[in-house]
Amino acid sequence: MANAVSTFPCMADTYLHATQKPLYTMEIEAVHWLKRALSVALSIRDMERTKQVVTCVFEFFDQYDPQAGPTTVRVARQNACHT
Repeated sequence: MANAVSTFPCMADTYLHATQKPLYTMEIEAVHWLKRALSVALSIRDMERTKQVVTCVFEFFDQYDPQAGPTTVRVARQNACHT
């Protein structure tokens, strides 16, 4: 059943897309969206989507540049969480 569910778009995909574009104005918005994407993926028990969200969370964390300050994120256009 999980494989069938993952073929359909869901809110988790929308949150990932908004984070990847990036459509957020502050990084904390993206953090909340990624948290919500994970919550949705877990609630529908879609393991493939959950793995994708977890990958995006780590990639988002890796993009953060602490030397540049709290409001600067380097945007990686080519990464595994782009769909």
